[in-house]
Amino acid sequence: MVEDHPEKKTTDNASDDSRAFAGLKDLPTESFIDLATPHDGDDRKSVRDLNLLSRLNKNTHAIINDQTHALGRYYSTIAAAGRLKNDLHAKTFPQELIFDDVNWDIGSNPTAIDWIRTATPGLELLTPEAQTRIVRNVLEGHGAEQGAAVLEMCGHLDNLHDRESIKAMASLAIDLFVNAEEWEQARSDDGCKAVALAYRHIMDEDMKTARGQLHEHMDAKPRTAPTAGERHRRT
Repeated sequence: MVEDHPEKKTTDNASDDSRAFAGLKDLPTESFIDLATPHDGDDRKSVRDLNLLSRLNKNTHAIINDQTHALGRYYSTIAAAGRLKNDLHAKTFPQELIFDDVNWDIGSNPTAIDWIRTATPGLELLTPEAQTRIVRNVLEGHGAEQGAAVLEMCGHLDNLHDRESIKAMASLAIDLFVNAEEWEQARSDDGCKAVALAYRHIMDEDMKTARGQLHEHMDAKPRTAPTAGERHRRT
């Protein structure tokens, strides 16, 4: 349905945002410093919040850019790490990854999974464009190496900037687990492991359809009791 007055709605929303930001700007600098405390283990979110807070309060902006202040040193270090990560990635990471179904796991020339494993440490520091290109390459992959690639990426979903990229990797994990051929056991196994890593995201409302496919597949699988040998191995 077309909105009757889309221009008015946009203007009203913009006014609401302006009022909210104006209220934040009136907070004392100490409050901004408290809000700017880095998040443990989440440098990407920390830098994003620091950028926002520095735009809202000029004193906070000065502190973040002051190398004598702990926040300033932190921000400078993470920003430098991000520039280095993106520079190295742009110069070395192939535009198109080659998926090799034969030699990918025997230590020959670098293949797709080798390149992806060089990108995931510090993945959160890469630009959204660089992350999207990696995700696209994994989506366009094939064979057992694609299974290894999606398993690697699903271990780092929280470091992806874009929700669509997270959904794409989680959906691919489900697809590999559910639809792999009988002779593609390694691909199916990696898909299963990737589903386990991505399950928190799979439970989100916007993945209801893919989640239904997963649950339908699980409900259809025969449930057999473990053999005596299997019970022995588990103990």
